[in-house]
Amino acid sequence: MKIKQTITLIYFKDKSGKALTFKLRSWLFKLIVVSALCFFGISLFAVYFSYKEKKENNDILAELDATEKENRNMKAAVKEMETKKTVFNEQIKKPVAIVETPSQSAPSEEPAINTGVITMENIRTKRSNRGDGFLLFLDLVKLQVSNAKLSGYVYIVWKASGKYKSFPESEEIKNGIPVDYKEGDTFDIRYRKPISWKITSNESDIQSLTVVVFGSDGNIVLKEDITRKALESNR
Repeated sequence: MKIKQTITLIYFKDKSGKALTFKLRSWLFKLIVVSALCFFGISLFAVYFSYKEKKENNDILAELDATEKENRNMKAAVKEMETKKTVFNEQIKKPVAIVETPSQSAPSEEPAINTGVITMENIRTKRSNRGDGFLLFLDLVKLQVSNAKLSGYVYIVWKASGKYKSFPESEEIKNGIPVDYKEGDTFDIRYRKPISWKITSNESDIQSLTVVVFGSDGNIVLKEDITRKALESNR
């Protein structure tokens, strides 16, 4: 005859301390314990598997992010190389400009100007008693026959030792012509006006000696090189 095994569970129902019992057959108890262990094992496995899968996903995302960053860097490098290649190709296609270094020689003077309005007469020079240059004398003569006055400005410009100088002194002289015409000596002529200047350079240093006459509107009415006439008159 097979003996039925039972398991008695003793627990306390209330505060009185009265013991109560609950009987289970052994196979049923074992089934409950095995089921509980299986449930716990399955839960533990599920947690482990979930953690492992999440970690793998994070690793994959980090790897994808690194790959994407590397791709962006490669695209930027390729774009920079293409830009340099385009610039290089354009430079090859363009002809090379040859830049000539300007010579150190002085710029050429403006050509002589004579509008037929005024001229010069009696050009002569005299050595300074102090030996610090020479005096220049001349007459400005109006060519037009009328009683109206001719007004304007006049300069004497000379070149000595490669540099331009003038009287009255001009702040800027370009190609032998003072830039600001209003700094010159003023004149009003009905027929003739004597003029004299002191040239502060020695005659031997003079390379050119030019009279520049401006009208009252700033236009040049006379520009004449008198170097030969002036210097020969003093010999």
